[in-house]
Amino acid sequence: MQLIADSGSTKTHWLLISDEEILEEFYSVGINPYIQKTDFIANIIRDEVAPQVEGNAISHIHFYGAGCSSFENIKLVASAIKISFPTAEIFIKHDMLGAAIALFGDEPGIAAILGTGSNSCVYDGKNITENIPSLGYVLGDEGSGAHMGKMLIIDFLYDRMGSHLSLKLIAEFGLSKELILDNIYKKPNPNRWLASFAPFLLENIEEEYCKMLVEHSFDEFYVAHILPYQDYEKQKIGFVGSIARYFNPQLINVGKEHNINNFLIMEYPGVGLANYHINKNKV
Repeated sequence: MQLIADSGSTKTHWLLISDEEILEEFYSVGINPYIQKTDFIANIIRDEVAPQVEGNAISHIHFYGAGCSSFENIKLVASAIKISFPTAEIFIKHDMLGAAIALFGDEPGIAAILGTGSNSCVYDGKNITENIPSLGYVLGDEGSGAHMGKMLIIDFLYDRMGSHLSLKLIAEFGLSKELILDNIYKKPNPNRWLASFAPFLLENIEEEYCKMLVEHSFDEFYVAHILPYQDYEKQKIGFVGSIARYFNPQLINVGKEHNINNFLIMEYPGVGLANYHINKNKV
């Protein structure tokens, strides 16, 4: 038995597989070593993962996670998982590589993540050969839920949206300057809180303000994370993540403005990763 994990900042998709098939799927809280310590992650694994697979002898765990790019962060996540699964072989890799594998398997392409955060890379069918750095929700994450939420909140505070949308936000979220600053500067996971406003944008996408905000966010993503890659127009470009899935008309429209016409959109790369490892087991 093997466990496959696709982890973003908001949620982690876990899949229990045999050599032949996916046996079970479930979710836990998102895991990100940049904003969580070993004990916190270990508690997530103990409380939300281990009980789901109790009674199964887990031989390998393949964890593809946000923030798992440095040796220190890989070690942190591995040690947290090892507490609950002491006999399993644990492989920790970046979620960007997981997205590329899920999208393209052994074929080359440009892979992008658009969820709570954002990232992109050039994939040669085996390894990431180029990767524009992801700067997180404070400095970057263009095109992500957190980026859109930040733009929305700033416009709310500066009174740069229509009053009817401001009133909607107040009615639905109880927004105030004090509440916003508290969630951004005092409470944990401000990136998740910002991304929680993405559904509001989707529900009101027919409003010109919301449509323009989403398209502006995507335009910034393309300019920062896709256009710098050589011959990007000639390559397959794939997207994973909830933002890519639910705002795909706007994502495609803005992409076409940059001469991108070959789109592949996958909301949940976990299934693609699971099938990839099952096929590898059969070889």
